[in-house]
Amino acid sequence: MNQSTLKDSTEMHQKAMDWANKAVLAEKQNKQHQAKTYFQAAFESEKQAAMLLMFDFVKEPSRSVLFRSAAFLAIKAGQYREAERMAAFGLCGNPPEEIADELRDAFNQSQHYLKLVA
Repeated sequence: MNQSTLKDSTEMHQKAMDWANKAVLAEKQNKQHQAKTYFQAAFESEKQAAMLLMFDFVKEPSRSVLFRSAAFLAIKAGQYREAERMAAFGLCGNPPEEIADELRDAFNQSQHYLKLVA
């Protein structure tokens, strides 16, 4: 991976965290529709950041942490199939055990929601 890719990933991650902070604030203000919109924006940015590291397995744990974050943001945005995919991508690498457990949790949560709507 070149420095430009790492910089791009870091910038996208920061945008995602900015959107996520706005989403949490909107939730606290009982603005659920706005919160979901912000979580969707956060997910999209975090997904982009994670996908830049998709095949860069030497970048663990950063790689799997980004996919874990993308998975949980997708759940908050109601994008359960995307959450499932992000968790699976994260598990394809070599995440530390704690991160792997959290990725499995995101995968299981997404599966639960998908079964509810099936």
